[in-house]
Amino acid sequence: MRALLAQLSPADGAIEPNLARLEAVLAQRAHIDLAIFPELYLCGYELARARDLALSVHGEEIDRIRNAAAEWETAVIVGFAERMDSGKIANSAACIDSDGTLAGVYRKTHLFGQRERNAFEEGDGLLLVPLAGRRIGPLICFDVEFPEPARSLVRAGADLIVTIAANMRPYGGEHSLAARARALDNRCPHLYVNRVGSHDGLEFVGGSVAIDGSGRLTAWSEAPAGAWAPAGKDSPAGKDALAGKDQPAGVQAPAVANITAQTAGAEQLLEVDVPPAWVDVGSDLDYVGHARWDLPVRSVPLRT
Repeated sequence: MRALLAQLSPADGAIEPNLARLEAVLAQRAHIDLAIFPELYLCGYELARARDLALSVHGEEIDRIRNAAAEWETAVIVGFAERMDSGKIANSAACIDSDGTLAGVYRKTHLFGQRERNAFEEGDGLLLVPLAGRRIGPLICFDVEFPEPARSLVRAGADLIVTIAANMRPYGGEHSLAARARALDNRCPHLYVNRVGSHDGLEFVGGSVAIDGSGRLTAWSEAPAGAWAPAGKDSPAGKDALAGKDQPAGVQAPAVANITAQTAGAEQLLEVDVPPAWVDVGSDLDYVGHARWDLPVRSVPLRT
């Protein structure tokens, strides 16, 4: 299975150019099975105007994406501000299968900061959706920083986690760790797609990656120095190299032969081989099944 991680800088506050570019990308990469676009890609991170820019899943904009997906036989996950039937606005991901079917809509369950909480209604559930032959659990940005959503999705049967993000400085390092942790926690592959560019005083840091079920990076984008820290001295921790002299030989060294990148500034269209649903980690232990959610906590009083 081949996926496209569309690490792009959308036109903030302008839907039509973002929609047209999505259509063009699908036409240019017709061999792709799954194309993934960042959080709020269709409208940009324009929180103050989220209500004005919100789209209905029944509207012509989503229909255009469905038509393009069907024409090029490519499944699509794309972020947008959604005007729900209730009239409330959600930070959502449209999940469209390769025949143009709207397979599902995921609404972000963990809103980041007061600005997002002012703009959006918090989602009230997770989504497990079949796309391009995989059972995908979509997450949006801040969701990935919590273990429970990804674990719940994998327990429900997800064999691929996909996170779309609009993550900005200085939080790049947090997402680089969380993205790998969610894959390792659940022994489940993870595709993480973050936007780039700047808007309203925010600098979005990219750092899109593919990660297999052992937590190993199999493909990654370039990121601004120090923002996502994919190599050595630029890491907030001082030593987080993907490969090379700053880490033991063979440890977490990613395979790079399956990467095709088209770069324009910080924007990149990364074609990646989607990691398999199962990775041999040298153990027959069912990590997800082994996890216990029912253990009581015995609290010992502080000594004074």
